[in-house]
Amino acid sequence: MNIAMTCYNRYSYLLRSIKSLFNSNFDEPTKLYLFDDNSEDPKVKKLLESLGSKDNLEVNLIFNKKNIGCDPNMLLSIKEAFKNTEENFVITTDSDAIYNPEWYNNLKKRTLEIKEKIAGVSTFNTPAHPIIKEYNEHLVEKQSLGGFALAISRDLFDQIPSNQPSWDWTFTKIAQEQKLKMLCTKDSYADHIGVHGVHSTGQDEGDKAQNFLGE
Repeated sequence: MNIAMTCYNRYSYLLRSIKSLFNSNFDEPTKLYLFDDNSEDPKVKKLLESLGSKDNLEVNLIFNKKNIGCDPNMLLSIKEAFKNTEENFVITTDSDAIYNPEWYNNLKKRTLEIKEKIAGVSTFNTPAHPIIKEYNEHLVEKQSLGGFALAISRDLFDQIPSNQPSWDWTFTKIAQEQKLKMLCTKDSYADHIGVHGVHSTGQDEGDKAQNFLGE
């Protein structure tokens, strides 16, 4: 599955996130589409330009010529990731994520196990998104999902309007209206380290992983 990632400034988060990502295992060739939203911090651009592809991870960098905002940038990156694959899922993530080394391989495995049409599968289990019930040995069904360490289905993404603010809540609304399951791993293979930003004010400590397996 291709990975869509965005960043804007926040060098310290991005540095830790990139290190964690590059320490991850990829059992198959994987493409990362990383969209920088015209960061003002020169250290960010220098860090991104220093990145090269590693093992099964091919890095594709896109530098926006002007700042377009968090949600439009994320939608743009997901669109690009889907354009370059025939698979039904793309993974969305952000510059304040850290990962267990097996996060990608586990998420890929869980999506392949599911035979019904779903909205998506996340590997970031946070109490901010309540559980409805157990789905199987490895997964739970959620009332909602954020756009973080999320394998989003192509069908549902195609229904999200471009430049949609709070695109992940739009994702949840569409899934709820169409009665499509939103699934999440019981253990978290990713965690959120950001404490401020467009979607993270730093005032809500509930947006942390449950049972994070660690980097």
